[in-house]
Amino acid sequence: MPSNNYLLVGANFINKGAEAMAKTVQQRLVQANPDARCFIIVTEAQAPVAKAQGFEPLYNPAPGVAEKLLKKGTGLIQRRVLGRQTPFADLTPLGAMDRALPDLALGIDISGFAYHDGRGFQQPLETIKAIEFCRGKGADYVIMPQAWGPFTDPATAENTQRMLGLAEAFHIRDRVSRGYMEQLLGKPEGSLPVVPDIAFGMQTPPARLGEELLSGYGFARSADRPLVAISPNMRVYEKTGAGDAGNAYVQALVALARHLMTAHRAQLVLVPNEIMVHDGFPDDRRLCRLLHEAIVGQGTDALLADAADQASDIALIDRYHSAEDIKATIGLADVLVASRFHSLIFALSQGVPSLAISWSHKYRELMDLFGMADFVFEENAIDPEALKRKTDALLGERSAWHSRISDTLVGIRERIEAPLSLLQ
Repeated sequence: MPSNNYLLVGANFINKGAEAMAKTVQQRLVQANPDARCFIIVTEAQAPVAKAQGFEPLYNPAPGVAEKLLKKGTGLIQRRVLGRQTPFADLTPLGAMDRALPDLALGIDISGFAYHDGRGFQQPLETIKAIEFCRGKGADYVIMPQAWGPFTDPATAENTQRMLGLAEAFHIRDRVSRGYMEQLLGKPEGSLPVVPDIAFGMQTPPARLGEELLSGYGFARSADRPLVAISPNMRVYEKTGAGDAGNAYVQALVALARHLMTAHRAQLVLVPNEIMVHDGFPDDRRLCRLLHEAIVGQGTDALLADAADQASDIALIDRYHSAEDIKATIGLADVLVASRFHSLIFALSQGVPSLAISWSHKYRELMDLFGMADFVFEENAIDPEALKRKTDALLGERSAWHSRISDTLVGIRERIEAPLSLLQ
């Protein structure tokens, strides 16, 4: 009898994009087989969230204090003494998999950007363990579209080649990644297909989810004023200078926010994409709070009569929310300004004109799908005045951009059917 069990590898419930890819796969599997059970590799801390959202969590026990200290010390020696970064990997919980999965229909890799020099040589080795587990159950292992490379580190390149050789299928999300993969595999230039992110296939949640979320923060949407969503990236903040409001990235976003509120009477919503399920590690909410404080604090004399009035026009999302909640909220916006890849996908998949502040090639590649490469700024070269002008242009032509984006989505959704059709 065919198995109803499916194994999802590479997702999490912290990054809303990773969660969205998991939800896309889950939705497609259940549509094809109502009895499908989606087992997902996560951390122990994320297990309750995964369970609450219809997944069966698989995880290694959380490390103890001694293990954490040893890992931290090893990483410090690697960086300070040997001058190299410690490889990072999501460890495969083979024991939990053995206990939970007597049979298996398919293994599905939904990592977004896991195989490259920056991640190191260990991640493909961990994935090989998952592939071999699947093959031992008579199940294929397919890798959904993602970003790849570069592979200048010999160990990372060798292990990735071996991993790809064991997988039934793999998919590439953008042209730059295709170049890295063709070089890695010795393929002719332009020979490997490119397939957009499967999160474009996530079902669009009802608008009321976003409306209820904003209402829960005491935010009242004004029908005659534009709503601009800003989705910042804590990791970009950490990379671009001082860890405070004097950070150049923060200053550019604060200047933009103040401009939007004065020039367009815009309301703002600060939307995190990375949201930890537990405290102790700074995520996008910390940056959203910093932006909120800076916008209100700097603008009391220039925007509105008092800070209380101004603050009421800014929604600060700083609690844990699902990918559906975040996508629905972004869908209410007239324009999105984002440094988070899947916040952009959430917007574009609903026809919302968007501007990207990029830290990776994947942003420009994504925006180019919609003819919007001119609306991409690099993290280390943000011109605040140009940022204002480009956002002004999007707001002024948002209806036309909405139509263009919606027309482009038809072809994108047709293209992602190739990998999604493997989910049987």
